[in-house]
Amino acid sequence: MRALGANGRKADARAVSRGRTLWTACAAHALHDGYTDLIYLLLPIWQAEFGLGYGALAFLRGLATATMVQHWQRLVTCLQAIRPGWPDYALRSW
Repeated sequence: MRALGANGRKADARAVSRGRTLWTACAAHALHDGYTDLIYLLLPIWQAEFGLGYGALAFLRGLATATMVQHWQRLVTCLQAIRPGWPDYALRSW
């Protein structure tokens, strides 16, 4: 699909920019999901290698989860700056 505009060159640049943005977002999402799933594989390995107890493993898992939540909070803050009231209409659609 080609973006229409008064200047064909700018319209193509916008289409390319949107495509790059989409692929960047997809790559970031895949990387995020990969790290989130990898933590469950690494916890038993860390337990064996470093002699960690269940409490230490729970702390590491909680630390990883808190880090992911912090990134999502930053994303929501940025989206609210771009589109005020973003969570309201985004969550109503669910």
